[in-house]
Amino acid sequence: MYNWTNSEAILYNGIFVMCSCVVSVTFYFLFGLTKLGEFDKRKMILTGLIMFIVYLLIDYPWFFYDGPLTFIPENTTTREVGGCERSYDWCASTVRVPMIPYLISFFINGIGFPFICAPGASLFSLILGPRRQQRYSSYWYKLYFEVFRMLYEVSGYKYVILVQLIVAFAATLSVVLFYKQLQPLQMKPKLGKSASYKNGIFYVL
Repeated sequence: MYNWTNSEAILYNGIFVMCSCVVSVTFYFLFGLTKLGEFDKRKMILTGLIMFIVYLLIDYPWFFYDGPLTFIPENTTTREVGGCERSYDWCASTVRVPMIPYLISFFINGIGFPFICAPGASLFSLILGPRRQQRYSSYWYKLYFEVFRMLYEVSGYKYVILVQLIVAFAATLSVVLFYKQLQPLQMKPKLGKSASYKNGIFYVL
């Protein structure tokens, strides 16, 4: 995107990601060592989702950004010259995210990530209770990677970000709509209250 060679892109983006990770780890420490970790997990998840939406909106190729992307010269590769692969036709109609907003987006992502991962995983496990959790959480990552990889090769990062935005907005709306239902599983009801199970209803007296 910034006419970097492969090695430059790996180096610079690696530095940006490292800085983002430092921000994330700082918040993880704050969650573990301060009362910040005791906040309502639903509100923390909403905060993280909003941060992700802002991050994606910054990195979306808006029409007012500079562009289009620059193709590499013929008979060269991105190992030698920075630019867009000539096989990617979408580069001719894709703009370049300005550097400063691009850097800021890494910082925002570094904040949003721990606000979703830590409370999200914790609340998810509490809702599932003693049920086996592996099948609920382990099969999606490879599928997402393959889908986004193919989408990027065909249409660039515009629709990759757009799909993520749709998912983020849907997740935010879901948290808002089901806010009251996002509670830890109650294995034992309160005294005098009924609870249903597969063979009927029972009471705790």
